[in-house]
Amino acid sequence: MVAPKLSQRLDPFHLFLAATVFVIFLAASLRYFTDAPDRNRCRSLLNDGWWIDSKFKNWQPTGCTMQTYNSDAVVKCLGNTHVLYIGDSVIRQQLFGMAEKVDANIVTKGEKHSDRVFTSSSITFEFWWDPFLNASHTIDILNGVAKFRPSLLVLGTGLWYLNYLEGSDGLAAWKSIIDRTVHQISNPTIAADIAATIVLAPVETPKYTLLNSTRRSRLSPSNIEAMNDYLFRYKDEVFIPFAWNRMVEQSPSLTDDGLHFADIIATKQADILLNFKCNDQLPKQAPMGTTCCYTYPQTRWYQNAVFLFFLAWVPLGMYFRSTDDNLSVSAKRFVNRIFPSEPVLVALFTFGLGILYMFYSDRTQIFAKAQKQFNPWEFGPMMLLALIIGLATLKHPKKDPITSDGGFLNREQTDEWKGWMQLVILIYHYWGASSISGIYNPVRILVAAYLFQSGYGHFFFFYKKGDFGVARIVSVLVRLNLLTVALEYATGNDYLSYYFTPLVSFWFLVIWVTMYVANKYNKTKWVLCLKLVVACAITTWLIHYPGVLERVFSTLEIVANVHWNAKEWRFRLALDAYIVYVGMIVAYIYIRLQDLKIGDRTNWPSIKRYSILGAIVVMVWYFWFELTRQDKFVYNAYHPFISWLPIVAFTFLRNATPNIRNTTSRFFVFFGGCSLETFIGQFHMWLAGDTKDLLVLVTPAGWATGLGWWANFVVSSAVFVWVCWGLAWSTAVICDWICGTGGKKRGAVAPAPSALTNGMTHPHSNKHAPGNSEQMIPLVSGAEFSAAVPHLHHPHEIVSDAGGNGAATAVEIVSPRSGKGEVGGDGEGEGGEEVPKEAGSFVERAWADQRVKAVVSVVGLVILNRLC
Repeated sequence: MVAPKLSQRLDPFHLFLAATVFVIFLAASLRYFTDAPDRNRCRSLLNDGWWIDSKFKNWQPTGCTMQTYNSDAVVKCLGNTHVLYIGDSVIRQQLFGMAEKVDANIVTKGEKHSDRVFTSSSITFEFWWDPFLNASHTIDILNGVAKFRPSLLVLGTGLWYLNYLEGSDGLAAWKSIIDRTVHQISNPTIAADIAATIVLAPVETPKYTLLNSTRRSRLSPSNIEAMNDYLFRYKDEVFIPFAWNRMVEQSPSLTDDGLHFADIIATKQADILLNFKCNDQLPKQAPMGTTCCYTYPQTRWYQNAVFLFFLAWVPLGMYFRSTDDNLSVSAKRFVNRIFPSEPVLVALFTFGLGILYMFYSDRTQIFAKAQKQFNPWEFGPMMLLALIIGLATLKHPKKDPITSDGGFLNREQTDEWKGWMQLVILIYHYWGASSISGIYNPVRILVAAYLFQSGYGHFFFFYKKGDFGVARIVSVLVRLNLLTVALEYATGNDYLSYYFTPLVSFWFLVIWVTMYVANKYNKTKWVLCLKLVVACAITTWLIHYPGVLERVFSTLEIVANVHWNAKEWRFRLALDAYIVYVGMIVAYIYIRLQDLKIGDRTNWPSIKRYSILGAIVVMVWYFWFELTRQDKFVYNAYHPFISWLPIVAFTFLRNATPNIRNTTSRFFVFFGGCSLETFIGQFHMWLAGDTKDLLVLVTPAGWATGLGWWANFVVSSAVFVWVCWGLAWSTAVICDWICGTGGKKRGAVAPAPSALTNGMTHPHSNKHAPGNSEQMIPLVSGAEFSAAVPHLHHPHEIVSDAGGNGAATAVEIVSPRSGKGEVGGDGEGEGGEEVPKEAGSFVERAWADQRVKAVVSVVGLVILNRLC
């Protein structure tokens, strides 16, 4: 089938989403350019924010995310320096909050109206009692003639002018001292001699009802408001953290006298200062989860090369392809040599726009970011809503499920399985539920279930098909890694940080090696069992034996300049060290049971009943077990050994009857079809900060609270799913082009589907696949498997042995070396003629060999990494 023109793909639904993305991007870009002083969101940090939890631990600045500094981080920023606070008792308490971040046991007791000095971890914290900011040593430091130059100077005054001077006289005197102070600290020449960083504190807003009668009569709301309004005039000249007042105004219960608030407030006020002072000194590398007062690193040459490829070379090719008819023969020949067919170019452009959107979302300050906060009253209903939509879109079998049974773990069922698991993982990440052990533990099971499906599906393929060729390996690995590798270079991220892709790739190679070695004996039971035991022993040794991974990673660092964390990777591998083998064993047992025709035996109904009963008992036991562990760290020690129990139990229950087995949810199936894209894409365009934060698309960012938070959730979710949908389609087309697994004619790429015409169907699903195609590669979607298995028309049409009960393929099996199925090259593009096997130069013929492609690609990545 020849892909339609781009205009034929743009239905109203897609046009609406495209327009939405354009408007959002335009609004965000305007803020970025019109509010130039706040490009790094420093003023957003200082000026406003709100508490997003009821325990007053998580403060959300407007449009950015802040770090909670621990002792080590404070010392790294302020070590061997002098920190000075000057002012009244409110300022003194704020100094205590800063000092206690370095040493929680620091002694703060002492005379009320006196100077204080603390030294801890090479940092000197000093407080000068000067509530009027007019003492001689204060004047000296403001004139830049003090004996030392602080790394951080905080000045605060106001309350004493109102408390000890009469009304308007106090206000006038205060304005005079503020004018003089601002004049000094806003003058770049003088300020450079005063301190490295200077902050002028706002006048604190008291809790008036708790003030004593004397203070209540003198500290009038009108005067304090007038003072802060006066300070606001200087907000562009000096740094004033008005957010400090927002904090105390939103936590009125945390004060006993109405003036001095709990230590937790002072500590969080110190965090604002530390984020302001230190964030831009943080390493300019992923994960970039702190965005307040943070300047993202300049793009490197390889990032620019990625963007130029997608935004210059690809559009240029689209232009020449669209003017094909006006070109001379020689020009056409040149275009055909350097550009692929138009459908491939459209797919590349779509893919590139998705990459660019993720870069701008998570590697620039164009879009705002927000911090996560777990809320069970939001998390629970969202899970329930996903379940309701899934149930509302159930698709029951049109025919008698007994006579047209899709079979155990059929295509639709595993797509659905992937889909609802992916939705759970997405919601889990969005609400930051990883800190809740009772939620974290089952989510670990979901990740294991993906690997179980991988072991089951790949084993079934290798056992039945016996295809261990390079084309098979290249196709699967390219499909799994294309988006991840592109993001790795576009965002400057680490490959292993997208842990799911390397995890699945690693286990695929383990399965391939296991099945390839002595593959002619795969049908011999004892040989196959021995291979599984040996493979399990080797991977266990690789994972757990001290120093092995470290030596492997050290070698990779020398050869390919990759810097991977062996400790983190060992943790990831160890958690699911055995579930892939369980998947392989289950696939083998299923095949053997089919060969033995177990379903025809008279005791089969009894076996089924007891199996279902046992599965229910196992599921109940598992949830009891995981909920009764002390915490997730204790549970992790058991997980590798018990994860298979609920997974296998679920497969029994999901296939309990033909009707249950063949009833699926369109909603879940859709997400199952693009599960790889949603899992990887969430890092940068739904979440942010490499999954640490949330992406905020609404503008201005101050709207992202209350109902505005939900509005942002809806908008960002719609855009996220839409972009992932486009990435799923385009990635499949690109993989077909790279691996030469497309149609018989160059450019014969499946068209991008319409979400309106296809309903909840994933873009790569094949409605005409045989209804009883039982086995599949469940890890990947239909399109992913199209690339992974070049012999098959549809990802789930695994051919059984002659006389077996698997489904037959719907199309002729084409050898990957037959010269057919290549996309791109030097053909005439869309609708071009089939190119004969002997056509093309030596280089082109060599490039058609998958082994050459694999070697050149690996060497190219090694060289690229050496240059980066």
